[in-house]
Amino acid sequence: MPVFYFAGDSITASNRLWMPGGDGLGDGYVSLIAAQLRKKFPEAVFYNRGFDGFSVAALIRHLRRDTAWETADFITVQIGINNVGIAMNTGVSLKAQDFPQQYEELLSVLVRRTRSFSETAPGRAPAQRPVSADVPSESPSVPQPCTHDFSEMMPGRAPARILAVGPFLFPQPQEYAGWMPVVAQAETIMAETAAEAGVPFLPVQESLNNAARRQGYSAITTDGIHLTPAGHRLLAQLLLPHYDV
Repeated sequence: MPVFYFAGDSITASNRLWMPGGDGLGDGYVSLIAAQLRKKFPEAVFYNRGFDGFSVAALIRHLRRDTAWETADFITVQIGINNVGIAMNTGVSLKAQDFPQQYEELLSVLVRRTRSFSETAPGRAPAQRPVSADVPSESPSVPQPCTHDFSEMMPGRAPARILAVGPFLFPQPQEYAGWMPVVAQAETIMAETAAEAGVPFLPVQESLNNAARRQGYSAITTDGIHLTPAGHRLLAQLLLPHYDV
């Protein structure tokens, strides 16, 4: 019975805390992925741990309190756009936010539990470069170093498959056009950091924007940051091939 854990900001949360009586997965890409994977694995367990407004530092603090991810077979992290927003709205650059160090610490927290198993688990060679995110043509404050030994939390457990997903933004409304260089900077930092950590990195900025240019921005994004139902379907489509269970 595979366990899937999704962490991130409001893109991942997608109203999960505002849907009484729901399954806690929200109404975005996480719920769409779960619906597809449950066709093959009806008893699979899914956790959505997206929180509106989360930065990388906030996500690290959450992971130190949460325990659900320790049992996960697949961990997906989609984060970063709120750090870009801080840079653009306050003038505190990604470097001044210690964004590279924070993202390195985030991946370290996730990898540390599984690192001791990675050399012995069959077929688990880590990726060293960004993975492809091509869209089919027909598709619409600095955290302190972690002192926990995560490798001892689940002794004997196979390594979790971690997927790091890049941030994205759309140049409409027009005010976000000036944010694009910082989004690209964040994506580069994250891709390089993920490669050093041996974690696959999926860039989605170009794919989502290409789709928006073809279909119209209002078809993919509600406000330049968040996704429409069609946008969430597209993001789910990009991620699904990476859950090869």
